[in-house]
Amino acid sequence: MAISTEEQAFADLLALSTGFQTSLIIGFIERKGTSFYNSAAVIKKGRHDGRYSKIHTNEAGFDVGDGFPVFVSHDWRLAVNICNDANFPETALRFSQQGARLLCYPLKNMLLPATAERWRQRSLENLRQRATDTGCWIISSDVVGEQDGKISYGCTCIVKPDGSIAAKVAESVEGEIIHELF
Repeated sequence: MAISTEEQAFADLLALSTGFQTSLIIGFIERKGTSFYNSAAVIKKGRHDGRYSKIHTNEAGFDVGDGFPVFVSHDWRLAVNICNDANFPETALRFSQQGARLLCYPLKNMLLPATAERWRQRSLENLRQRATDTGCWIISSDVVGEQDGKISYGCTCIVKPDGSIAAKVAESVEGEIIHELF
């Protein structure tokens, strides 16, 4: 289901988020006219702060994103990259050169089993490399489980700017991480 940031369904989402003190990054399929984007909205206390649309699309039917926005949340300059964007160091570097110190990666590594196995460690290594490339903290959130013959082991973690793992949810387990960034 695709939605526009101008329609009531998006306004309803914003209304649901007013009680959160943290910033939320919510992935959605965005409709703009006749175009569709794999996007993530940055929401603060019920207010739409902006959105990032995936630059390195690898799904049929999606248009390429049109910008490299940097957001501010709780004194942190942050940017969003979506899934496949993690494979392209130049995208992360562009954000860090604009002052981002935190890169957020919403992922959906739901893949055919053989492909999932190949990417099992590579996804984490890509995030670690983006941290060392940019000197940024990296936060990722991924799905886990099996669906329609596909599987995801999950790659939800926090990576320090030196590439070391600050915290990680165990493979194939739903969970959350609370960690203080410094």
